[in-house]
Amino acid sequence: ISDNADVILPIMFGALYKNSKSHWNKTIHGLIYNALKLFMEMNQRLFDECTVRYKDERQRERAKMKEREEAWAALEQAAISNADKIKAQIPSANNQYTPAIDNEDLDGVDPADLADTIKNLPEKGAVDD
Repeated sequence: ISDNADVILPIMFGALYKNSKSHWNKTIHGLIYNALKLFMEMNQRLFDECTVRYKDERQRERAKMKEREEAWAALEQAAISNADKIKAQIPSANNQYTPAIDNEDLDGVDPADLADTIKNLPEKGAVDD
């Protein structure tokens, strides 16, 4: 291991460090700490470089995650704003052309007269003067 520590440690460091902080098993913690201590004693400079590199990577990941969250929040706001604009353009959302009609209101209504009345309604979105 000591002959190839400069190859092994950069590959293993992230997993060892992460598991040293979050693994639930005490035996695993002990093994991880022993491995980290062994690597640190073999090559302190390389161990420090790996530590700095690992922490830099975590910081970049946190910054990237924050950017993603901000982008999603902006997208959500844009969607809400756009939905309000679209809702304002939909006649039924503005309670236009939506009088309450139940079957009793249609008793005695001639279907031909009703069709003529519907045909004479103003265009959708047209405003009466």
